Amino acid sequence: MTSTFQFAHASHHEIHKLLDECAKQLSGPFTQSLGLIYITDALHDQFPVILNTLKDHTGIKHWAGTVGTGIIGGQQEYYDEPAIAVMLCDLNEDDFTLLPTLYDNLLPFNEQASEWAEAHRAPLGLIHGDPSNPHLQDLLQQLGTGDTATQYAGGLSSSRGSTPQVCDTLTSGGLSGVLFSDQANIISNLSQGCTPITAPYTITQAEKNILVTLDEQPALSIFKEAIGEVLARDIQRTAGYIFAGIPTSSDNPNDYMIRHIIGVDESQQIMAIGDYVDNGQTLMFCRRDGNTAQQDMMRMLEELQPQLATAPRGGVYISCVARGRNQFGDNSEEVKMIHEVLGDFPLIGFHANGEIYNSKLYSFTGVLILFK
Repeated sequence: MTSTFQFAHASHHEIHKLLDECAKQLSGPFTQSLGLIYITDALHDQFPVILNTLKDHTGIKHWAGTVGTGIIGGQQEYYDEPAIAVMLCDLNEDDFTLLPTLYDNLLPFNEQASEWAEAHRAPLGLIHGDPSNPHLQDLLQQLGTGDTATQYAGGLSSSRGSTPQVCDTLTSGGLSGVLFSDQANIISNLSQGCTPITAPYTITQAEKNILVTLDEQPALSIFKEAIGEVLARDIQRTAGYIFAGIPTSSDNPNDYMIRHIIGVDESQQIMAIGDYVDNGQTLMFCRRDGNTAQQDMMRMLEELQPQLATAPRGGVYISCVARGRNQFGDNSEEVKMIHEVLGDFPLIGFHANGEIYNSKLYSFTGVLILFK
């Protein structure tokens, strides 16, 4: 199958008018096999009605999706209003399978999806996670190091209310999604929202999330040297601007996980970050601002562009809640960049409370998944 996916997106304060508008944008007869859906958190308690209405309208039984404080439809970002974005994927039934909800172990995956993933050489799983689940990091690590070669990309639900997910039916509290076979012809990439301001240091002494020494020097003194004399005089000014970056690959300098700096101790010259680390790992310091985010967004898009002979059939974009209007501007500039480089195509997505790529949990990033 090579047809472009159908999609719809709309906003309205009356739920029945919102659903009617989405239905008008989706024309039958419906031969698609998979629906993807994202809704803003203003509608979190209406998800059962929304999902059932769309199932009845399209006849599609397989669905995946979640809720976000912001969502994406085409070249529009929706915030602070009831909105829905839907994409109907024209795939062979055998080219995907649902990833059952995982809460604290992989038993449901092993029983229901692992054989399929191995037999179909599944290159990618689109997954959604509940940020309140304390086992997410372990689940992602186990999935990423399992017997299959599947990489997982997606994001954590974001909401000022409940955080429902869709995995055919409504679910919550865990990790769920959909796996795609190699025949689905998917490519993906990651855009960072920060840029390194130092080369990587070696962590020479650490205790859990406490950095004691870097390159055998007191960690805090290394940090002050890295950020410069002006910021070093008042480290509180670095909050939200300077972060720790943990490289995930020695082969790819653009692949690193951003972690908050959560405290310093001047007397002991140590500092704490928002993740556990081990001696021998590397770590660098990174700066976050709008210009660096835009530059890396362009880098990601230019890496994807040569892999596309034409505009994609469809795409999913997961962006950090701290990106979007906070870094790119109020007029949907972030998603408009995608279309300016890659062309006009069906695109939906959401703003996440943490992004997943290569089976790892990131912050301040954008994850773009394209169906060629």
